[in-house]
Amino acid sequence: MWILALPLTALALSVGVYGLLWLMERGGEEYPARVPLSGEDVTEARRH
Repeated sequence: MWILALPLTALALSVGVYGLLWLMERGGEEYPARVPLSGEDVTEARRH
């Protein structure tokens, strides 16, 4: 049964990360304190 746990865990992790990114994009304006990475400083840092 542990063989089935590997793809299920990978799927859960991918869905969790995608859900977090989606929530950060959706709730960035509503929760600026909880999502400090959604500011313009991150985009400027990624450009360099």
